[in-house]
Amino acid sequence: MKLIITILSIYCLAITNNSFAFAINKPHIAEGHIVVNSSTYLKASEFVKLSAEQFSSITGKKLNLWNRVSFSLLKLKIKHDLKKNPNLYITDYYFKKSNNHNFNWWVFGIGLVVALILMYLLLKPLAGL
Repeated sequence: MKLIITILSIYCLAITNNSFAFAINKPHIAEGHIVVNSSTYLKASEFVKLSAEQFSSITGKKLNLWNRVSFSLLKLKIKHDLKKNPNLYITDYYFKKSNNHNFNWWVFGIGLVVALILMYLLLKPLAGL
């Protein structure tokens, strides 16, 4: 009995033992990093010219495949918006407030019809009981 109590007490102490750590990260500019002036970096025309590697070196984070694809799509959207407003800044693009809520009625209608058909097909065998 003492053995079981000892094992249980050691187990309880082991699972409740928490430790917390912190680290202080200092900015470090390594070789190959590009330092961009903030006034030119905020212009959308300059942002569109960046490659994924340049953006990665500016931010200091390695972009994976999903991030690179997302970055390319964002550049295409910004390039399209630059045709409408050549003086566009990244901050304006990022914090753009949209008052119109685009609700796609076609997708809602198709989803509703598919849901009703599935409910009919699933409940049809139960109606015969």
